[in-house]
Amino acid sequence: KKMTSSINKGKLKYYPHYTCNNSECTANPKNIAPDKMESDYLEMLENIKVEPEVLEIGKVIAARIWEDKVKDMGINYEAKEAERKEIEKMIDNYIDLIPKTRSDSIRTRYEAKIEELDEQLRALKNVSKTKKVPDIKEAFNLIFKFIGTPAETWKKADNKAKILIHNMIFTANPRYSSETGFGTPELSLPFAIKQHIYGSDNNMVEMAGFEPAS
Repeated sequence: KKMTSSINKGKLKYYPHYTCNNSECTANPKNIAPDKMESDYLEMLENIKVEPEVLEIGKVIAARIWEDKVKDMGINYEAKEAERKEIEKMIDNYIDLIPKTRSDSIRTRYEAKIEELDEQLRALKNVSKTKKVPDIKEAFNLIFKFIGTPAETWKKADNKAKILIHNMIFTANPRYSSETGFGTPELSLPFAIKQHIYGSDNNMVEMAGFEPAS
């Protein structure tokens, strides 16, 4: 269960602590000093950091996934450009047909079709003419630095950011014992990357061009 933090007033000073509110918990006392618990928490973060060699494999895999995404973006752009040109050609053809017809009803149908095609053309107006690809190198560097140094990142963060970091790292709240510290945590994918890379098969390792550690 989640613990709560509070401050008790003593004779000479205030005493902060965390309190376990789980009625099924048999621990005694239920209060834990912040220095003790936060020290154990930082130790846990230090233990789950991803090793540099694993990060290097992750960077290679991420880069290749991004390259594939960029290719898909290019294919999508080319397809939309071709569609846009085809619609423009169809509009020009209908415009050429309007003065050649003597039937008001057919002329009206041509005009309606032009309106329909023009709406489709407006829907494609956001297609980039420059095909500019976002540079995510800096984002990659920040992400992998965080994965490699979670304890350092947490120490530098304010309270709001610490909560965000905690939720990014853990898929479930870690169990804590005042005697043994934190148990084995359930980690989100970035921090479980080692198990995914060095799992029962080595597909990801082979794809990255690395040899699994012995």
